[in-house]
Amino acid sequence: MLVEGDWCVVTPPPPTVDERLRAAEAEWLAETSPDFVSFELFKLHPRKPMRRHNLITGGLAEITFGGGENPEGMSLDMLVSEVPGSGHALIERIKQIADKYDLSIEADVKPLKPTNWNPERRFVPFARLLVPWYLKRGFEIVDDDRVFPRVRYRKRTHEPVLKDDG
Repeated sequence: MLVEGDWCVVTPPPPTVDERLRAAEAEWLAETSPDFVSFELFKLHPRKPMRRHNLITGGLAEITFGGGENPEGMSLDMLVSEVPGSGHALIERIKQIADKYDLSIEADVKPLKPTNWNPERRFVPFARLLVPWYLKRGFEIVDDDRVFPRVRYRKRTHEPVLKDDG
């Protein structure tokens, strides 16, 4: 029982999902700049607004924070790697932000080639061939019955429990 003059520590409630989404979005916006990427596939609107990372050369992404098919997480709407390795560096940075704010990331695996793609650089034109790239980076397949498979990343808070079959 507390009496007058006693001290007690009041722990604030944990941040809400919306507060975590807004904080993650603010961090993403602070380290990126608006830019456009052109895609031949989009005939009516060939220039797609995206965010270029200020420290990862050649890495661009479009991310929705909340809403859509992942209302309590981040939706990676598009990822572009203009320089070899920038896609990997950028997805790792996006995962760090998601982990920091305890958010998941979902994405539809859509291989779209920008109009200025270096012809000497390999391009993977099929979603099914691009899925392993996401799997190697900690994503899992959540819906494989679509034209563009859906993948999800969620920080592992503990090691999986392995069942003994014997």
